[in-house]
Amino acid sequence: MSGAYVLAVDQSTAATKACLFDRNGIIRHRATVEHAQHYPRPGWVEHDPLEIVERSHQAIEAVLHKNDVDEGRIAAVAISNQRETIVAWDRRTGMPVHNALVWQDERGTPICEQLVRDGKRGEIEERTGLVIDWYFSAC
Repeated sequence: MSGAYVLAVDQSTAATKACLFDRNGIIRHRATVEHAQHYPRPGWVEHDPLEIVERSHQAIEAVLHKNDVDEGRIAAVAISNQRETIVAWDRRTGMPVHNALVWQDERGTPICEQLVRDGKRGEIEERTGLVIDWYFSAC
């Protein structure tokens, strides 16, 4: 793997960060590209999924360009993301159905409260290992 690199990409709540490591684990370059936060109503937090994709491309291009590294020299890519943020994509068009609902978004609160009232707390915790909370995308 002479000349191979590892590209790490972290897509966080406020930005996409890319880091390029050489074969010795030394960081050759890092880049951070922020994206907008949208607050359409109190307690609602959204991101534009296409903006996140574009910012990811920009961060990756920045670290590759800075080091004059061809993408063919990338041996592995590590990706970390927000995990609790959710976005639905249209299978036919490949486009997002709506903005991403960020992990901070509280619009699932009424559903969670209804699940508790319906006595689903134990069942959900047993099946998922999680408490009922709007923080988790499935609730």
